[in-house]
Amino acid sequence: MEQQVAGKRLTETCAGRAASLLLALTWLVSMGTVDTTAYSMYPTLLALGGVMLLTLSGMLCGGRMVRLGPLAWCSLAVGGYFLVRCLCSYSVVESWHESSLIVSCAIFYIAGVFGAHSRNGRLLMAVLCLALVINIVYYFWNPATQGMMRWTGRPAVGLAGANTPPVALFAYKNHACAFLMVSGCALLACAWWCARSRWAKICYAFVGLMAIVVSFNCYSRACYMILPVMILCGWFMYVVLLLCSGRRLGWLPVIISMLFAVGLLILLVELVWGNALATIANIDTHMRYYVWKYVFRAVLDAPVWGYGTMGAHWEIIDTFNEWATPNMAHNEYLQAWADYGPIGLLLMVAIIVAHSLSALRSLGRGVLTPLHRGMIAVSMLVLSGCAAISLADFMWHAYPIATITAFSCGVLASPVALPASGAERMKQGRPAVVGVRSQGAVGKGVLAMLCLLGMVFVGWRACSLREAWHAQWTYDDLSAAGADEDESKRRNLLARTMYRYPDSSLVDTYILLPSGSSYPDELEEMLVLALEGNPKQGYMLTLLADLYTRQERYAEAEIIMRRFYPQQGIPELMTRNWPLFYYNNLLSWSRNKIKEGDVSVGLSMAEYVINMRPSMSHTVYRWFGKHREYHKKYATSYRMSVDARYKALKHDAELLRRLGVQRDDSWMQPMEPGGKSALYPQWGLKSKKEGKGAK
Repeated sequence: MEQQVAGKRLTETCAGRAASLLLALTWLVSMGTVDTTAYSMYPTLLALGGVMLLTLSGMLCGGRMVRLGPLAWCSLAVGGYFLVRCLCSYSVVESWHESSLIVSCAIFYIAGVFGAHSRNGRLLMAVLCLALVINIVYYFWNPATQGMMRWTGRPAVGLAGANTPPVALFAYKNHACAFLMVSGCALLACAWWCARSRWAKICYAFVGLMAIVVSFNCYSRACYMILPVMILCGWFMYVVLLLCSGRRLGWLPVIISMLFAVGLLILLVELVWGNALATIANIDTHMRYYVWKYVFRAVLDAPVWGYGTMGAHWEIIDTFNEWATPNMAHNEYLQAWADYGPIGLLLMVAIIVAHSLSALRSLGRGVLTPLHRGMIAVSMLVLSGCAAISLADFMWHAYPIATITAFSCGVLASPVALPASGAERMKQGRPAVVGVRSQGAVGKGVLAMLCLLGMVFVGWRACSLREAWHAQWTYDDLSAAGADEDESKRRNLLARTMYRYPDSSLVDTYILLPSGSSYPDELEEMLVLALEGNPKQGYMLTLLADLYTRQERYAEAEIIMRRFYPQQGIPELMTRNWPLFYYNNLLSWSRNKIKEGDVSVGLSMAEYVINMRPSMSHTVYRWFGKHREYHKKYATSYRMSVDARYKALKHDAELLRRLGVQRDDSWMQPMEPGGKSALYPQWGLKSKKEGKGAK
């Protein structure tokens, strides 16, 4: 039995109720404001800081709170490991994004621990129901326009515009589909296991079914993957609850369970030894299997601690070449392995398994109320569904899905009256709710210190994001005005924001401006800042090398190309930009050498350029014409300039050969201490097979 402790519970105090309301509102609003960038995390972090302040106030003034058991403390320690490793990443801005997400998950996890013992547990179901209703209504009201997203915190124009048309409140279709499907099935389970009145059952069931229907219209195939998993897990939880309640299964549940087991076995056999994977790979337009292959190759060479947050993006950039930008591993477990090393992967799997076992253990206790038992079953559904879809997508990088999973884990880790060892203590057990005031100064000090450290962190992170959050709205207002004089204000705003928020997308937006190439010194400074934020951003490197070439700073451009060149031979960079920019640099440099009278070196470079020419066919269009319209326009003028300069260089090289000029290959030697020699050690381009062998 639970020991009686004087005073109200934390969730029953005014501060606790206010914190719960603010947390629920933060979660609801995050669906429409928090994308994969940190531009909209600023107000979210402020709200989370308020939640922690209210929690601290309630703990110091209240009488009782839910005990954090060993599993909860271990989980928070694992979150601390991920947070530290995240902050140590070489990709600065992306580590800011992920660190904010990790702290948010920790707060929602503790909220789940407290919420599982709340007497207002049905309020949690009402919040989930409201979230689904808002997403469903918004899906039908405003289905797919980027221009109508301003109120959500993602400006239609500028820094944080969505990459794809939004679906419901989510900026990405797969995330919307997964949330609607998992939450819809969870709400159906709430109607079956948690709701008492008939009207509540009807309401939850109707909203849950509507969410499932809408998920099949999110332009995503994720629903076909999640629904069978949710049905299987739902049936498993139904059988477990029957056994825990002491009821006999009967012949029908046994037969259905056997059919599920046989079907699962057939599926596993087909996936391992059959053609199912090949069939799925052929219809998977997102090329997940190719991404997995390249990321898996990268993690085999990863150190124990991994490459750092989002490290998989940049470790496969020289091999994976479907899109023109880096991408997620589309597998959260593989992503964790690449980012946080094998230790991170093992910790992630251990947390999922530990909470699942904790749930099964708790369901066998007779001290659970029907509502608490139902919440555990529903949380198991959410965890299993999100864990399954995370095998094929980056679900836990979507703020609402990550935080609802963390909340569900908190519910599963929330203690019940666990019996202590020994016959005399079996009846008493360990209390799930303990007194705050009854603890000594050390206990209260530790609780207060944790909250204070959390507030300091979210405050620090919010301050680092404030500049970018403010800039996105200012930029959007200036863009909407459309006045010519506002163009210079937008340029200055982008350049000023780079000092506080070194995001490469700011440079990309800067280039979009008509004056983007009119201020080379300013652009160079922005590119250097972006590379300090992520030294492996290949796109920024090529832009900086091209800028140096246009400024006739050929040696500096050559050093950049050599320093960051990934291999010998023709690279398979997914942006296909290194050969193009290297070709352009040598083309301009060789003409300049000949013009200056250094004809021997100029001839050596010219012959190199002539041998590279066949591989440059259509390269400009393949790269520049990938996504953006301004790239396509730039490609046309760029290619015309390259063709004209190449013809002039070829004529000069033929003339120098007739005059008997001997070429000088000294430019191919290292240009800095410890630096690399020329990109290709031999004249002429190697074959693709030879290039791979020289890797």
